[in-house]
Amino acid sequence: MLKMIFPISFSNLPTPIKIIGTYFLITPLVSYVATAYKFDLPLTSFMAIFIKFNQLNIILNLMGFLVGVGILGVKKWGYFVFLAFNSALIIHGLYLIYQFHGVETDFINTERLILNLIITIIPFFLILYFLNSEISTPYLTLLPRGFRKKWRTEIPLKGTLIDSVGNKLSITTLDISPTGCLATVDGYITDEDDYALTFDIEKEWKVNASVVRIQGENVGLRFNYSGNTDPTKKELKKYLESKLHPRYSITIACDWKLGENSFKNEILNISEGGFFLATNESVQIGDLVTFSFKIFGFLFSGSGNVSWINSSSEYNKPVGIGISYTDLGKNILYTFFIFCFRVFTNFETRDR
Repeated sequence: MLKMIFPISFSNLPTPIKIIGTYFLITPLVSYVATAYKFDLPLTSFMAIFIKFNQLNIILNLMGFLVGVGILGVKKWGYFVFLAFNSALIIHGLYLIYQFHGVETDFINTERLILNLIITIIPFFLILYFLNSEISTPYLTLLPRGFRKKWRTEIPLKGTLIDSVGNKLSITTLDISPTGCLATVDGYITDEDDYALTFDIEKEWKVNASVVRIQGENVGLRFNYSGNTDPTKKELKKYLESKLHPRYSITIACDWKLGENSFKNEILNISEGGFFLATNESVQIGDLVTFSFKIFGFLFSGSGNVSWINSSSEYNKPVGIGISYTDLGKNILYTFFIFCFRVFTNFETRDR
């Protein structure tokens, strides 16, 4: 029964989905406790607290609970109810702001106006997040599909699919994540068979795969692991994280050191795992460097290794080096900035 309501494991849900869904799910409980506190009633006085709720309170609490179930259960109806619920909050908030002309009444005062502004802004950003194609697709697709990070487009990993009777098909990925991929397949394929999939990611990598959608020549594949701790999944995830993090264009100054030598150059893009530094300085793959730079006024410093060298201005980039983080201070804040870049900007098309 629980599997029917929540078909996708909570561990496979993005953290923001877990937080948002859980918040809505416990809305009635929060409202119950807040009402008990407001009227100074013991939490065990169920009827005394319940009669304090008016009809609108009950409707909003039930809607909140249903939204929580729908969001965590990755249901299409939950997605649309969520958008409608938050749109209503925004419209109501804008109406109250329009009605307020600096005259405080019992109904609205400056303090409640500020609170209302916050309650209006948050649903707006939540809607933007859920309209992101990588978040909305699992809710809207006709076939079950989990969430995945969109590492980048047109990642041409080549591999082989073998069906249940031993037929081999060549496959080239268009994009890939630790849980699945979109690819072109050279040959006939159906969604009624399971396949053995092999990729060459610096060494041979194998997994069982199922077809989750067919769109013309493109096929969506889900990787079937034995569990979240499957070493095969960890191996692919590690490979993708080291090679294929989406990069976001940004031009910021960077102070960095190699040994006892100090330099100052510009960072041209950043990712969750590192950055590209435009420099002509002589370095070797694996060299350890220390660095510091600012994003929106916040200082970040740490260390990293030289992961690649662009010595001849290839890949539409000037001469420079790629740095992979080994240590980064204020990591939570940096992760938040990367999340904002991912939601509100486009990442670079990568030739490497």
